[in-house]
Amino acid sequence: MSLQCLSTINVVFSDEDKILIKRSYLKRYTPNKLTDTFHEKRLTKRGVNNLLKKLRDTGTVDRDTKRSHNNRLFSEIYQKLTSLCMLNILNILLTHKYTQHTQLHALRN
Repeated sequence: MSLQCLSTINVVFSDEDKILIKRSYLKRYTPNKLTDTFHEKRLTKRGVNNLLKKLRDTGTVDRDTKRSHNNRLFSEIYQKLTSLCMLNILNILLTHKYTQHTQLHALRN
C-alpha cells in the first residue's frame, strides 16, 4: 500500500478509545503524548486531532454530533423554561397572597 493510500484511511475509534482520548485530553495530554503513551492502541495523530476537534466543537465525541448537540440545546432550553415557569408561578402565588392580605387589611379598617 502506498503512503498516499495510508493517509486517506479513516480511523474508527472504539467507545473505549474515545473515552480514553477524551479523559486524557481533559488531563492536558497532547495528541503526541496520547499516541506515544498508548502506542499499543495504534492511535494516529491525525485521528486523535480529528476526534479532539470534534470534542472542542461539539463538546462530545459521539458519532451523531447533530443529534447530541440538539439534545444538549433542548435540555438547556427546557431547564431555562422550567425555571422561568417556576418563577412565574411563584410570582403569581406571591401576588395572590399579597392581594388577599391587602383585601383583609382593607376589610378590617
